[in-house]
Amino acid sequence: MSSSDESITDDTEEFILPKKRKLRVKESRNVPKRDLLASTDGSSSTSWIDQYSPRNTSELCLHPRKLSDLRKVMSSMVNGGANAPKLLILHGPSGCGKSTSAKLLAQDLIASSETSLIEYTESNSFVEFLHDARYRVGYNKCVILVEEYPNVFHEPTHQSFKDSLWEWLHIDEPLPPLILCVTEVEHQSDDNHGREFFNIQNNWTVDTLVGKRISNHTEVAKVKFNPIAMTYIKKALNRLIQSESKSVFNRIPKSETSEFVDSIGKCGDIRSSIANLQFWSTMRSKLPARDEKSMELYSIGKETHLNLFHAVGKIIYGSTNNAYGEVGDDEFDIDYFTILDVLSTYPSNNLLQLSLLENYGIFNNVDFDIEQATKIVDNLSLGDVLGGSSAEGANKEIGIRGVRSILGSVGSHQTMSKGTKGAATSIKFPRHFKIIREYNRITSEIREYQKYVRSGISFQDLNLIYGFYEPKIYNSIKWKTKNGIPNTRSNYNRLGGKFKEIYPTEGLPIADLEEEEEEERLRAVYDQYRIQIKTQMNEGAGMDHETDDGGLSDPIEESDSDFDFDDSIGDMELNNILSQTKSQQVVPPGRSHVAGSDGDSDSDVFSSDEELDELIRKRNL
Repeated sequence: MSSSDESITDDTEEFILPKKRKLRVKESRNVPKRDLLASTDGSSSTSWIDQYSPRNTSELCLHPRKLSDLRKVMSSMVNGGANAPKLLILHGPSGCGKSTSAKLLAQDLIASSETSLIEYTESNSFVEFLHDARYRVGYNKCVILVEEYPNVFHEPTHQSFKDSLWEWLHIDEPLPPLILCVTEVEHQSDDNHGREFFNIQNNWTVDTLVGKRISNHTEVAKVKFNPIAMTYIKKALNRLIQSESKSVFNRIPKSETSEFVDSIGKCGDIRSSIANLQFWSTMRSKLPARDEKSMELYSIGKETHLNLFHAVGKIIYGSTNNAYGEVGDDEFDIDYFTILDVLSTYPSNNLLQLSLLENYGIFNNVDFDIEQATKIVDNLSLGDVLGGSSAEGANKEIGIRGVRSILGSVGSHQTMSKGTKGAATSIKFPRHFKIIREYNRITSEIREYQKYVRSGISFQDLNLIYGFYEPKIYNSIKWKTKNGIPNTRSNYNRLGGKFKEIYPTEGLPIADLEEEEEEERLRAVYDQYRIQIKTQMNEGAGMDHETDDGGLSDPIEESDSDFDFDDSIGDMELNNILSQTKSQQVVPPGRSHVAGSDGDSDSDVFSSDEELDELIRKRNL
């Protein structure tokens, strides 16, 4: 090394600073974009989506009221208002202007010479990104926008993502505005009809992504974006066509262009519409007029955003038009093509029928005869029998068409006041999945009790004795009076947990892990069966009941001769049945019992060998 090199090295060593963590982000700068009406060179290599993206809020394809609501929330977050949320979630279908609106409003609200927006990239650690972004306040303030997400399909990564957001909501220091853009994708299919609930693996929504605990937090604001109205999409596409008229659309008849714009404008996705228009115009300009290949291009981009609630609304209330364009003034034709449109665009016929069963009563404020309601239920039952997941044709349609026909007759024969339509209540998601979830939870607990505690008793008997008779006896006034226990509220639980009312919700039945963990923690404290199962699992006592083949995991099927006695069980027989399991059970409320003792106290009226012998003697008579 030369002397000059050594001097340079020595000089630089004097100015070495502590290593700083670099914030690797995508910065959104105020780069001038081309005017929407500017002329182009017709180059197919340039994406029209980027070329004609809005450069200010006046060019957004967004309802003015929605834009005003979003501006109000973002302004309070930027200016640090008293009730300003710490997290804003923009959610809706793809191509409805969520991220574009946030970026343009950030430019309007934050006057910055460098950048007004920082975007998260998936290559960064989300935890580190939020940790560094929290200091972008004061003169360095900017909006933190998250469009990409870490691998939330990996459970530890997903939990870390939610924990970092939860920590953000509980920071007392001033924070920059944090915005999440969630493109919701709801996938319902008859293939998974029996699942308990929806999660991030099958539905990408706000609740599955961040969890209900964060979604319903007081420091979180949510703005829902709907599919863009056809009027706004056609207006933007016509301006684009005018700009490209000299280079691209001069070789395409205006009637064909107008017809294609009408067909793609119904999807509600401005980004998809622009991309399909560019693809169609490029291909169409190279084809002869009105040949078969050009006509096939009309089917490009006919996406639908028909979610479950929209489909249910179309069936309950009907529609005045549809995507087929074949409807006249005949009400029968309108209903026929409306149902055809719904069945062709919504994938889950079973879920649709369950939703109709849950919501048909909202029609006309439930102002129709009980006979008509009975016919609706009968039609849905018939559709359930004939229209399984593999059903096609009339079998698939019979239940849904029957509901629309009956509700259509209600609307035609009864007067519906103005504003009555849909005024009774909002559409609810069917409670069927919650019932399945509760069923599986109870079944799982009974199986655990059978495996670790009472392996010699069948599943059915465990459910009958410990799920019904035992708690009924111990909570009865007669038993409490007999044993000197105060007549308080029922506090002796049943195997599988207490039954509770199941209500429908307005959203998908999302599994809330935090709620489940809290409920399980509470049950582990006061539920005698959960305590008993946990104790036996920890001590390994269940291993004593295993057979040479590896244990009794399946229910035991008894023959008729094993329990051949009268079904009418008296008080004494019930007490004796309970006494046989008392040595392995947690003592009921108000009783005391020393674990591991040779016998019970003198006040115990149940467990005695004489009574057990008496029961056996009666059965042998």
